Amino acid sequence: MDKIQAGQLIRQTFESPFDRDRFRVFVKNLLNIVEDAPFIYRG
Repeated sequence: MDKIQAGQLIRQTFESPFDRDRFRVFVKNLLNIVEDAPFIYRG
């Protein structure tokens, strides 16, 4: 991903209403390894 694509992705992710799928794409591009397992918080 080049700088222009990264800038567009950041703008789309944070300037638009929240969209879970768009946020997943952002996180997957930000991090190298992402596990799509459900997260359950207990505490």
